[in-house]
Amino acid sequence: MFLFLFPYKFTDSFYQRHQINILKKRLKDKVEIHDLSNILNKEWNQAFLNKRHKSAKVFNTLDQWKLYFKKIAKKEKKLYVINLLDINSINSIYIHYILKKSKVKIIQFCSPEVCIKNSKNNFSNKI
Repeated sequence: MFLFLFPYKFTDSFYQRHQINILKKRLKDKVEIHDLSNILNKEWNQAFLNKRHKSAKVFNTLDQWKLYFKKIAKKEKKLYVINLLDINSINSIYIHYILKKSKVKIIQFCSPEVCIKNSKNNFSNKI
């Protein structure tokens, strides 16, 4: 199973950009999209005028997502998390902590516009 963690309102354009339909066909595996915009960037929802994609699961609280994620992590033997979250808030740090603690395979997908300096003193490396 592939699990996308998305920090903004997951619209049709994001669905097309990440080619989720092609991923589903080629891998023949379950793909779930977790829209975490109400937890991480609630004020940004107004910026996305399009409707949310029908396949996105929306979570309103961190506890709600945490319980659902733990349930999936126990149920699925092969779980790959495609993480599109930045480390820019306490909630996102906590989500990264939960992912690290669960020992699932994480594919970190960073935006090419964001420069991340790799050094031993980097805050994200310490987490």
